[in-house]
This record gives sequence, structure tokens and C-alpha cells, in this order.
Amino acid sequence: MNKAALREIVQRHVKEGFAERIEIVEQSLCELVEDTPRQQLLRLIEHMTDEALACHHKEERRWAYLTDCDRLDRAFAAMEEAGVIARQHFSCCNNCGHKEINLEARRKAHLAKVGKNDGTIRGYAFYHRGDTERAAKSGILYITFGAIDPQTLTVEGKTSGNSKSDRASKNDNGNNDSRLKGAGIGLADKSPEAPGGSGADDTSTISGLGTGSSAPGLSVAQGSDSTFSLSRNSEEVGKIVEKALMDQGLEVIWNGTFMHRICVNGLNWQRRRLSGNPPLRLTVATQERREVS
Repeated sequence: MNKAALREIVQRHVKEGFAERIEIVEQSLCELVEDTPRQQLLRLIEHMTDEALACHHKEERRWAYLTDCDRLDRAFAAMEEAGVIARQHFSCCNNCGHKEINLEARRKAHLAKVGKNDGTIRGYAFYHRGDTERAAKSGILYITFGAIDPQTLTVEGKTSGNSKSDRASKNDNGNNDSRLKGAGIGLADKSPEAPGGSGADDTSTISGLGTGSSAPGLSVAQGSDSTFSLSRNSEEVGKIVEKALMDQGLEVIWNGTFMHRICVNGLNWQRRRLSGNPPLRLTVATQERREVS
């Protein structure tokens, strides 16, 4: 058993700051491929988790009142106030994130119907768990964004239902590569180091909507005005995201187009776990889920 590797896994989850103790233990256990008996591993992981959490809490008491992660929380809350569904540490990857953001749009629409919010939905922004891991290690965070049609809850041309047009828009590979090329939408640089690059874990073709992945169901005819309307709407959402981040003093790298994800550079990843955190520590997503339940 490589205890050093196991401790590194545990400490990574603790530093990322989103998983509770039991989740850290479960996730660390799932990442291991070991012949060691499960119960023995479980006791060891629980001990390492308690040590790592205690160390994290001790360090946290020395942090500044407002950390970069606090600023991210405030920026994402500001996006929500501007009508952008904003989620942190959301889903496992871009492709799954696009599917799951439909559920978030439906939830927000339901809350609007029962009078729990104003119902404004202009677009979405999120970073997935792989983005979190990269940001905690390197200080570089990539954010996916795009427009949503509030009438049909359409995310980048993909309706939340299983419509005929949605099914017809896919090619045999289940993506929209050929349609994007036909519409004159180019492919962006996907290297993690490039501003707006999608990162090594996003292997599918960029859809041209700040996503870093192909958006299933995007149906665009060559020369169609909908191509440009979609890009304009997405770029407007990108500007909202950019402003929310910059208003918090974060360093933003974005070329202003719908072709690239938004990059936040130079983050000192310090995510709080203790109580008594600065305002807006609780994410809007958590508040909405509590209201629904």
C-alpha cells in the first residue's frame, strides 16, 4: 500500500473544500485500486481524513478575512442575481455539466412559478470537478458559460426535453461536429495553458459557446442567423461572468468571444470549512435546493 499516494488523495479533497468528511472518505476509497481489505483501508482513510481536516482548520485560522475562494463565491452569487445559473464544482465534466444544467434551469423555473425567485434566466456558468482539482493545484480556473432560452429552457440549442429536433440535430457520432463546420464555426485551442483552453480532461470538440465541449443537439444551418444570435447571447452571458469576477478583484483572461472558456488566473486556493465565514459563503444553488425541499 502506498500511504503517501493515499494521503495525497485525501489532502486534495480536503483542500478543494467542497466534500464533507464522509464524502472525502468515500471518494478517496473509490479512487484506490488496492488488494488491501476494504475495512483496513477505510480505517486508514478515516484517520488520514481527520488529520488533514485538523491541519486545514488550523491553517484556516491564519487566512485573510477574504480569500480568493470567498471572492469566487461572491462572484457566482452576483452572476445568479444577474440571471445566470452559476454553479461551482458542478458535475464531473463539461458534457455532463451541460446535461445537468438543464435540471438547474428547470428548478429555477419551478421556483419562479411558486414565487421563490424572479425567474430571470439569461444563461449559465459553471466549473466542473476536474476544473476544481486543476485550480487547487495550479491556481488556474476555467469556467464554462453559455446562453439559455428562458421560453424553452434551451441550453446551447439543446432543449431540456427529448424533442424531435433535438434528436435530428445529432450526427451518427452523437455530436455536432459537422454542423459546426458547416456553420463556419472554427475549433479553438484546447490546451490547458492557453487562455480559455478547455483543459486536458475535455476531449470532445469545442462547440463555440465557451464550453470546451460539443453541445449535443445544437442544430445550426449553414449561414443561419441563429448561429450569430446564439453567439451574441452567449457572449453577453460571458460579459456578465467576466464582470462579476473582475468586480471581486480576480484576474480574468478571456478574449471576449464565445469560442473560449473564461479563465481566472493566479488563484490562491483557500476554501473555508469553519463556521463564521464571510457573507455569501453559502452558494445560491444550495439555498435554492433547500427551498425546493
